[in-house]
Amino acid sequence: MALAALMVLTVPALSDSGLIRSEVTRQIVQNSPWSGDDIEVDDINITGPDITKEKFDRVEVRVPKRMNNIGKITVLATLFSGGREVRNIWVSARIRVFREAVVALKSIRMNEKITKDDVKLMRMETRDVADTLGSAEEAVGMLARRPIAAGTVIKRDYIKPQVIVKRGERIVVSVENERLKVKSVGTAVGDGSRGETVSVKMSSGKEITGRVTGPGEILVDF
Repeated sequence: MALAALMVLTVPALSDSGLIRSEVTRQIVQNSPWSGDDIEVDDINITGPDITKEKFDRVEVRVPKRMNNIGKITVLATLFSGGREVRNIWVSARIRVFREAVVALKSIRMNEKITKDDVKLMRMETRDVADTLGSAEEAVGMLARRPIAAGTVIKRDYIKPQVIVKRGERIVVSVENERLKVKSVGTAVGDGSRGETVSVKMSSGKEITGRVTGPGEILVDF
């Protein structure tokens, strides 16, 4: 594991392992991609020889170059006394990340449409911060791609857009520009969710594309 030497802490000579734990915590928080309010470091354990009688006046802690770990991590701490290296020790710790996430307030069945009463933005511990939703509005109106248990943090791949235009369905086609607004009827060539582009076959046999604006409706801008 590639390690990077970080800031060195100089302290009076002591044998308190609390100093090591404090410095490990500080280095992890300081070098993580999350703010200090979003990260907690706990379950810190010093492994190896007993250091309770070890005298040292300086601690140097090395952490991984890319501090994006969540969960258990092991870092190397070196103890110094009077400029001389006393001992290398390994210290394990647990990194917990908390952030605003969209949480299911009740159990949601697969393919069930999510309403505003089903979800809430809450501060939760999460192990996968990259795939969580940023607001409850992102989930409302979507369908559950899989069963979602109450209390679950909803990830983006747990939901899918609701199909409101279906292939082979007769739909209303609105053609609009600044001076003209015309409505006609055609047949959808494919499925589409709100905001998606679909092709429509008109009665003349010509295919045009438009943006889905509602159930059975598309808009063609000219």
